[in-house]
Amino acid sequence: MANHVSSYVHFWKISEEGKAKLDELYHRLDGFDDESKWDFAGEDFFGEQRVQDEEGNDVSGPGFYSWNIEKMGAKWVTVESCDDDQFQLTSAWSVPFDLIEYIANQVREVDPDVFVTVDYDDEMPNFTGWATWHHGSYDEGREWEWSEIREWMCNNNSELAEMWDEENDDWFEDKEDEARDLLWDEQMEFMEMVKNQTLMEEVNWYEEHEEEILAELAEMEDETV
Repeated sequence: MANHVSSYVHFWKISEEGKAKLDELYHRLDGFDDESKWDFAGEDFFGEQRVQDEEGNDVSGPGFYSWNIEKMGAKWVTVESCDDDQFQLTSAWSVPFDLIEYIANQVREVDPDVFVTVDYDDEMPNFTGWATWHHGSYDEGREWEWSEIREWMCNNNSELAEMWDEENDDWFEDKEDEARDLLWDEQMEFMEMVKNQTLMEEVNWYEEHEEEILAELAEMEDETV
């Protein structure tokens, strides 16, 4: 069974035109208007049909492994929730950066200066992190692997640190259950004190320097004309 990765996508200072575009994309999701349905196939965002052979059998396109990997960046993606400036995805093994970039580019067509953040967590967690996107591509990002998360938690909690067996790179066998009882709270504190804080620092930095960034981008565009 694939590890689940949760991704939270937020559109900062999105315009009314951008919100309307997002809503248009949401309505591509099969069953979006059905109040009894709570998750949707991420590949529906593309609005593409499956390719059929001469006998009418589906042979490629949305929902097929290779198509999903190429177009979305994960073998499957479900849309868990949607709002006028954010949505949540669950995917297999990896963050569906390609799908998120596709949606961001669609919104950018009507809202050129939209700023997008993505924060994500693997369920173990094998990794967690964030990325920012604006003006057609990903910009800044941070990611922490399990070893870094575990090291921070042990440094933050001396009781938990004593349960870690450095030699065998695992929890002491007789302390494993006790350690796991402490891990949830420590993981949540890591997310709040490290991941979320560094993401908001980046958001604040972008907002403070937005005019400079837009001026530099405009100058670059003028040079390419």
